[in-house]
Amino acid sequence: MANVDHDAVVCEMAVLTELRSNRRSADAASAAVPERRARACPKRRNYHRVVAAVTVLFFLTATFWSLTIPHFDGPDEEEHFNSVSRLLQGGGWPLPYEAPLLGSTGQAMREAGLPVEGEVLTEFVAPEDRATLGAATSLDDFGRDGMVHHPPGYYVLIAAGTAALGGETLRWDRASLVMRLLSAALLAGAVPFVIGSVRWVTGSATAGVGGGMGLFTVPFFTNMGGLMALPV
Repeated sequence: MANVDHDAVVCEMAVLTELRSNRRSADAASAAVPERRARACPKRRNYHRVVAAVTVLFFLTATFWSLTIPHFDGPDEEEHFNSVSRLLQGGGWPLPYEAPLLGSTGQAMREAGLPVEGEVLTEFVAPEDRATLGAATSLDDFGRDGMVHHPPGYYVLIAAGTAALGGETLRWDRASLVMRLLSAALLAGAVPFVIGSVRWVTGSATAGVGGGMGLFTVPFFTNMGGLMALPV
């Protein structure tokens, strides 16, 4: 059984006591609830601010890694990228192990300096000359996209956000960064739930915040948070 959050109980009791003392003017009391709650619960208000600050800090940390780690340097990141690109191009969600890597993904990988089908570009491609997601390419589809065995929800959300910001008209490097940042935002959104879960179990807001800060003690988690990495 979870411990009682004493700060929350004291806060709620203070509000209820004040409301009961004003039962003769119920309408006025109801209208003043937000003000009374804020006045009676300064600890709760501070708690929400701290939770928001920890969440933003996590997102900024993940963003740092998004900006500094080379494209496709994360585990299977080219396949995550490919799955989002396929959705943007209307390719849907094939059966497991039936989805190839798209020629456009191969073009992006080549321009990033990675080998594709044993071939590597010998010249650096300037950012302004890099291909867009929807650009025609001489490369055929190749290999296999192993990510289609995952549920598609994550990829649908990332694809929707990328489409809203330009979709296939984006250069692949910009699209990759957009996908990374959207993924970081989704993961950062889980931080308040981590804090809330620890608070619920321990009955302590301080312990809850400590649990959220504990995420920063796992460098792998914040590092992967800045990449397209569904397993995180």
